[in-house]
Amino acid sequence: DRDINAAINLRDEGLRILTSGTGDKAYRQTVRRSSRGRKKSTIALVSG
Repeated sequence: DRDINAAINLRDEGLRILTSGTGDKAYRQTVRRSSRGRKKSTIALVSG
């Protein structure tokens, strides 16, 4: 499935960036975390 493959690729790329030691981060004031949090459906699926 394409979605599963995309998720695996995103995870692997994120782990590669974290372990590379460069710590590249976005440096703009307009880049910030969303205050909405996770979707409720995602939390329900994780909790079982």
